[in-house]
Amino acid sequence: MSQKYKFLYFPMKAVGESIRLLFHYSNVEFEDVRVSNEEWAKMKSEMPWNLLPVLVVDGKHQLSQCLTIFRYLAREFGLVGADEFETAKCNEYIDAMDEVRLDVLQMFRESDPAKKAAIKKNVVDNTFPKAWPKFNGILKRNGTGFLVGEGVTCADIYVAYMVDLLTGFVEFSTMSDYPELDDHRKKI
Repeated sequence: MSQKYKFLYFPMKAVGESIRLLFHYSNVEFEDVRVSNEEWAKMKSEMPWNLLPVLVVDGKHQLSQCLTIFRYLAREFGLVGADEFETAKCNEYIDAMDEVRLDVLQMFRESDPAKKAAIKKNVVDNTFPKAWPKFNGILKRNGTGFLVGEGVTCADIYVAYMVDLLTGFVEFSTMSDYPELDDHRKKI
């Protein structure tokens, strides 16, 4: 019996989009509930951890926390690699990319323009130049066009989506220095 999924998130891409991409890539139907701010104010106290996203499975089980949902669905949909080591490598690459995402997220949490500019400068001068060569090298060494193994895994979906999203926020224009990563982002 197939499971029924309902995914609750705000009407934006952000971290929730990586989960939507798993559904779409896997051709799994789901109810995509885009929660307005007004609706959220009414339902927040009923959600685990008082946060979105939330995944409801079969109308009764609720799962919260973006990466928890992402990893759960990746396992359900067979996108975690061929063995336990490949699953661990997928998790390593997802966690490394999430550290990059958290660095960029600081810009949106800062209201002081000077501090925000300093955070952006750090992301452009340090965060991306530290992370992008690592991911580029992983792709080059694997030689398949994917981060882990021979085909698409959850790591590919998360990393490609975040590279696209984050470089759009920060207008990082030197992706040409990382051709494998840029090709991977476009392909995925």
